[in-house]
Amino acid sequence: EGRLLNLNQAMAVVLGYDSPAAVLAASSSLAVMTDSAAWDEAVTRWRGPGSEPLDTRWLDRDRQPITLRLYGRQIESPHGEGQCFEVVAENVTAQRALETQLRRARRWEDVARVTSGIAADLTHVVTAVSESPDLESMQRAASKAVALSRQLVAFGRREARVLAMFDLNAVVSRMEDVLRRLIDEHIELSVKTDPALPPVLAAQPPLEEALVNLTVAGVDVLPAGGCIQIDV
Repeated sequence: EGRLLNLNQAMAVVLGYDSPAAVLAASSSLAVMTDSAAWDEAVTRWRGPGSEPLDTRWLDRDRQPITLRLYGRQIESPHGEGQCFEVVAENVTAQRALETQLRRARRWEDVARVTSGIAADLTHVVTAVSESPDLESMQRAASKAVALSRQLVAFGRREARVLAMFDLNAVVSRMEDVLRRLIDEHIELSVKTDPALPPVLAAQPPLEEALVNLTVAGVDVLPAGGCIQIDV
């Protein structure tokens, strides 16, 4: 029924209280501490044969969010009041925070790899411009330098999410060289475009960011090698 019948001292401390009695005095309703829908999902799971843990978000005494991993089972009430649930709660708040920091660190590592590669290409292009024997070659190299510099800026900071019409095939094709820098030598990257695709209305920077994130995720699940295929 969503009522907290009993808890130990460790659970009370996790919730920011001095004692179990203080928790029950504040409120015995779980709806005050956690999302009712998440609790209902947990109850449904514990009524069945499955016993997999469930991560849930709670609020402590100061209304600060914490993450508890719940292991539960349905048992007969020790007081003869029918059935109830016995739950072991593991506080994984710090673990989740570390995982978030790790994801951010990996994201910056990926950005550094991409931007360093683009910067190297840009250096080569600038060198080609300075050593070019004719105007046409200089113009081609300058155009490539502009494109590379835009990629560098896009990965170095968040650009405004402005919607615009553009050729998705062209964007994905330009991203191919960037994506190849994110994969290992034993992984193949296949990019297929669709010439019949009409222009799309979207924000280009988040699309490019999504391609990078999906490619990195693909590398993570292919430790033994394989193929990442992108179809437009």
